[in-house]
Amino acid sequence: ALTRLLGQGAVRAQVVEALVRYGTGVVALLTEQLHAEDLDTRQAAAVALGRIGDRRATPSLIEALNDRELIVAAAGALARIGDRDAFDALVALLSDREAAIRQSAIAALNSIGHPDMPARTLVLLDDADPHVRVSALKIAGYFGYPECMTRVIECCRDADEQVRRAAAEQLPFFDDPRAAEPVPALLDD
Repeated sequence: ALTRLLGQGAVRAQVVEALVRYGTGVVALLTEQLHAEDLDTRQAAAVALGRIGDRRATPSLIEALNDRELIVAAAGALARIGDRDAFDALVALLSDREAAIRQSAIAALNSIGHPDMPARTLVLLDDADPHVRVSALKIAGYFGYPECMTRVIECCRDADEQVRRAAAEQLPFFDDPRAAEPVPALLDD
């Protein structure tokens, strides 16, 4: 009965709160609601699943990443759950045309902290798509991956202005004296 009320704006917050209190026992009911016709219902179900934090919801939330209207909510839920099984699906979003979707994927990846992330980030810093390079720079800076430092400095001279800007913004997050090297050239840019 409660899951049917997820689409009702007047009571949605209370319904989500009640479902979260039920915990893992309502995961199956909530994953069904990820396919509801009503967008508000789908989004509320994703939020509730994230707050419950049960890894059994991961496959359904990964599938929900195919619903453009639900990507941000699903990525947010995956971030809260922290299941490494979502890693590849989230990495695939780093090239999305919408900044909000890329940022939600970055936040989820940062939350998951997958052991392959440093090596994958290094590869992504060389991607042909500037959106992917910017996303990879934000991940590298968040964690301050030492193995990415040389490539971050190189990105300060990238042909794409957004990549150069993102690289410059990440420099302070690295505990490496080389981070100061590109600053004079960046000040002239």
